[in-house]
Amino acid sequence: MKKVILANLIVLAGLVCCTPEKDFEKLADGIVLKPTQGQATRAVRLRVVSDGIIHVTASAADTFSTARSLIVLPELEGKNDWKLEETDDALVLVTRSLRATVKRATGEVSFADSTGQRVLQEKTGGGKTFTPTTVDKLATYQVQQVFDSPGDEAFYGLGAHQNGQMNYKGQDVELIQQNIVDVVPFLYSSRNYGILWDNYSISRFGDPRPYQGLHGLKLYDKDGKAGGLTASYYVKDKVVKTAVEDRIEYEFLETPQVDNFPKDVAQQGKVVWEGAFSSATPGDHKFLVYASGYFTVWVDGEQLFDKWRQGWNAGTTKFNVRIAGDEKHTIK
Repeated sequence: MKKVILANLIVLAGLVCCTPEKDFEKLADGIVLKPTQGQATRAVRLRVVSDGIIHVTASAADTFSTARSLIVLPELEGKNDWKLEETDDALVLVTRSLRATVKRATGEVSFADSTGQRVLQEKTGGGKTFTPTTVDKLATYQVQQVFDSPGDEAFYGLGAHQNGQMNYKGQDVELIQQNIVDVVPFLYSSRNYGILWDNYSISRFGDPRPYQGLHGLKLYDKDGKAGGLTASYYVKDKVVKTAVEDRIEYEFLETPQVDNFPKDVAQQGKVVWEGAFSSATPGDHKFLVYASGYFTVWVDGEQLFDKWRQGWNAGTTKFNVRIAGDEKHTIK
């Protein structure tokens, strides 16, 4: 009798220790997944808001913030009219019009229509990144979300901006509310889906890296000598000063160059910078001109724009130049 009891206890203990720990929790309106790989994303929650809307929340901790969202309606309730499909490597939330898949290992999320046609795909391996940082002595995170996008896709939305752009594919947009800029963190795709970014921190759509100064490129004066562009300061039609400069940074009350700017040039003159640039890194280079007043730019002899803006209303104008190898491109 003692041996039988002992045997039963051993079998029971074996069953208990070998039961795998579940990696997700099923909710009435969705799931919470704890990815098994990587440390960046500790928890991912998918809630079914409607047949065509899935609310995705990711966390760098094992729990989620309980702070009330300023974007999502507080009375918004999830739906329970959905079903869950499980595979060895993924969980799939299925509604009448949408299939939302989350990979169990990485928390990578993708969306397809009811026929299984892929609509939106997070970057392979997971596109969510949490980088610890401190803001005003508050420990927090810089958050990044990356999705794959085919070359023929177009993006619209993001609010009312002043840079003359309609399709934001391949463009960079800073989402920060300003005097004449209204930010709406909603993106609409030509592939017939939308993304609401439930975040009211300063955000960047596109390439999040800040633009560097012109001196980040290799510059040449108008005679071909390396070191900077030739700057000619005019009063009316007469050149009163020339210099070689690798920076064009005259921002009112912000840069020390303003204090040394010739007053007679500012009142009735202009400055012309000309020369060439090259880069050790081949590929497309994005340029941004932030200016007010009158300004015009030529690259390789082609006038790219000719603009005037009110002094209080500085704005951005952007253009791209493809650079191959160490080839030079003229600029004025």
